[in-house]
This record gives sequence, C-alpha cells and structure tokens, in this order.
Amino acid sequence: MTRDRYILNELFEISPVVTNISHQMPYEVPAGYFDKLPEIIMEMIANEQYESVSGELQSLSPLLSGISRTTPYEVSQDYFNDLSTNVLAGANAIDFVNNELENLPSFLEDLKHKQTYSTPEGYFEALPGAIFKELKIEQVATQQEAKVVKGNFSNNIFKYAAAAAIIGFVFIAGWLFLGNKQVAPGNTGIAAIETEVKAVSDSDLNNFVEKNTLGGSLALYTDSTQLADDDVKYMLADVSDADLQQYLYEQTGTKVITN
Repeated sequence: MTRDRYILNELFEISPVVTNISHQMPYEVPAGYFDKLPEIIMEMIANEQYESVSGELQSLSPLLSGISRTTPYEVSQDYFNDLSTNVLAGANAIDFVNNELENLPSFLEDLKHKQTYSTPEGYFEALPGAIFKELKIEQVATQQEAKVVKGNFSNNIFKYAAAAAIIGFVFIAGWLFLGNKQVAPGNTGIAAIETEVKAVSDSDLNNFVEKNTLGGSLALYTDSTQLADDDVKYMLADVSDADLQQYLYEQTGTKVITN
C-alpha cells in the first residue's frame, strides 16, 4: 500500500508525529492460521479429557468453580401468571386517582392553593410594640428586685446609724447637764446619769433637740419609723456595756464607773 502524496501533506499539517509513524501493521497471524484453527481446537479438547463439567471449570478458574450455582434472586410462585392482572389493576388505580383529582369539590379545590400556616392580621405591625412591652416588664421586675435588696441594705445602715445617734444623744445629754457636778456616792455610773436626765424638763429636752443637728436627724428618724423600746433593744443587742463605755469616753472624755 503506497501513500498518496496529498494525503501525506495534509496529515503532516495536522500532526507531524502521526505522519512519521510506520504504516505497517504491528501484529500479524501466521500463514494458514485460520485454516488450521478448527483442527487445533479439537486436538486440544481431545488431549484434555475431564470427568465432569465441574472438573473442567476447576481447571479453568478455581474462583468461578467455588461460586454457588444457586440463583441469588427468585420470583414468587405464579408471579408471571398474575403479572398482567396486577399491571392492569395498577393502571386502573392511577386513572381513578387522576379522575378524582380532576373532579374535586369546590372547597377542596380552594385548599390546593391555600397556605397551611398563617399569621394573625396585623401581627407584624404590632410585633415591635409587643417586644418593647415584654422588655419593659422585665426591666420593671429587675428594678423591683434591686429595690428590695437596696431597702434591706439601707435598713441595716439605718439601724446602726440610729443606734449610734441614740447612744450619742443619751451620753452627750448627760455630759451637758451633769457638767462638773459631784456624783452622789449612792448614785454612781449610769444610775447617776439616769437620775440627772429624769430631772430635766421636757421643754429643755425639746430645745436641745431643735438646736442640735444630731437631735433633729434623730427626731426625723424616730418620727418616720416610730421606734419603740423593743426596737432600740434589738438594735443594741450586739453592743456590750464595755463598748458603750468606750464610746462615751471617746466622745465626751467622761468615764462612767459601774458597780
């Protein structure tokens, strides 16, 4: 087979590599191969006689010979006998459903295009107000809780302040009215102060309270809270006599002697 010059030129323009490939067939069969092929096959069969098909399969492929010859899938009994009937029944069922869907009642026809869920009318318009309302309720609740805590803390401070004011008032009043007087031997310590205070008139006590800031603050506290004797005892329950005497000595420089 000779190559045409025009074909070679066209092929060279397309791919020079392909043009340089030899045009000879890379493989060839021996002369008279196909003429002798049937005889060769029969001769090979005659030379390899097997007792059974399984033996021949074992020699050809041990892997295939080990595979079970049982069919992995099977159809039910009379499947093909009932197949045509089942196919017709399925087709009729499909036609029935399609007819029913085409002839739906009017209310069912409307339901096809109706949303399953919906929001109330004006929901989104009122949503910001509802959110702010909930936030306001939570803020008020938080403020109320804070007020309770603050009130408890203020009450504790008020108790200590009232106790200090009462103690200061009693001992300062005693110091002012006693002055440098000699205390009678029978009335020593706190008993002497109580005796002198009882001798002071109510008008003098009122004047003293009005002229002193401490007294005015104490009056304001006592008027607003209506302190009773039990309240004073409760507030001074943890204060010892030694602490009271030390406080009096630090404030007035007077030392009370008790039996």
